Amino acid sequence: MRRQQGLTLIELLTTMSIVAILAVVAIPSFKTMTGQNRMVQSLNDLVADLQYARSEAIKRGRDVIVCPANRQFNNCRNSSDWSNGWIVRDPGDSSVTPAIAAKVLRIHEALPDGDSMMETDRRSGDAAGHIAFNRNGFSSNARTIQICPPDNSASAARAVVISSTGHIRTGYDSNDNGIVETGSGDDIACES
Repeated sequence: MRRQQGLTLIELLTTMSIVAILAVVAIPSFKTMTGQNRMVQSLNDLVADLQYARSEAIKRGRDVIVCPANRQFNNCRNSSDWSNGWIVRDPGDSSVTPAIAAKVLRIHEALPDGDSMMETDRRSGDAAGHIAFNRNGFSSNARTIQICPPDNSASAARAVVISSTGHIRTGYDSNDNGIVETGSGDDIACES
């Protein structure tokens, strides 16, 4: 009696069919998961830079600013669009002797893969693209900064909420409708 080695054609085709079905089911889920992880990472980077700015303001005893960066990443840009990167900046103090020069403390590059990050929920009169923490860790620039995926799906969007007391928190879905809310309780709306 001869011993069989290898697989029969039927066994091979069955195995390939199972692998193909699993791939068709798994690949879209994997893309969604990696996209959400990428957005959460960018949001965590912003939270870390906001917390760093707050602690530096307390340590230095003067304002420290987080803002969208200009093209050279050496100054702020007055814009509500944070997608092209941001900086943490000590604006300096020319009223003391010797004067303290302005200095960029941290840089974050542009967001990857078409994600967009925008300010929303800003009080009227507040300047766009400017979150300053004072020597006590407070911020008079309360607002929400939201990040949206390339397809502008509001259900996949995330947010960071900055209060006037300087408290920084991630947004959450308090009404269980699948969409994160801004600091004022409105659902996030990604641009279309």
